[in-house]
Amino acid sequence: VGAFAQLDWAAGPRATVQAALRYDRYSGFGGSWSPSFSGGAWISPRVRLRGSVAHAFRIPTYTELYYRDPAHLARADLRPERGWSADAGLDWAPLPWLVSVSPFRRSDADVIDWVKAQPADLWRTTNVRGVTTTGVEVSVMRRWRGALARGFVTAQTVGAPTLALLSKYVLDYTRRSAGLSLAVPLGGAVRGALTADHRRRQDGQSYTLVGLRVSRRAGPADIYLDISNALNARYTEVAGVVMPGRWVTAGARFDLARQ
Repeated sequence: VGAFAQLDWAAGPRATVQAALRYDRYSGFGGSWSPSFSGGAWISPRVRLRGSVAHAFRIPTYTELYYRDPAHLARADLRPERGWSADAGLDWAPLPWLVSVSPFRRSDADVIDWVKAQPADLWRTTNVRGVTTTGVEVSVMRRWRGALARGFVTAQTVGAPTLALLSKYVLDYTRRSAGLSLAVPLGGAVRGALTADHRRRQDGQSYTLVGLRVSRRAGPADIYLDISNALNARYTEVAGVVMPGRWVTAGARFDLARQ
């Protein structure tokens, strides 16, 4: 069973408030209430303050509960993860610029990880510990007629109690990242987009992911060609699992309201 309700309130001409409440009940994991609250207010014509807080609830995946192979043995008695997240922000908007600073923090309990005591042991899923993530993102955006450019820098740290166990991925995270995105018209109904995201991970990996897109509007259809990981960077986000190299996709989206 699941139920959800949300209230959006314009608290005057310069402030907005959103409050929500969700309830989920599972046959094997019990129930959980997940409230959230967010708000923002313009304290001057160019400066806006905002913030939010929310509760999270995640049941174990099928893989975490039942997966087995010669190196892994999942456990079916795992508990759900529960956590709270909060963020704040300051937006400064001297048009056509927008500068944002956003600190954030998240605290999770009963976090699920694959662990083992000795290198020769099997990896086993366990509710191992609480994990706290703290960080900040700074972004700058500028608009031109038909074009948009945005750059950002993010830094974060993840803290957890020290374990006398080998851990597979809870403390494997991106410590620093910086990126740039650009979307511009190329003439007629054709648009181009470029994204570049440089990441430095806790395990020492450092790599840059570049994406390219060309799209064309044709009546109700938006026809596009995407190139992901254009520089063919080799990297992992989970130890031992190599992410895809360069790949290309093409497709079309249809907006029937445009007919």
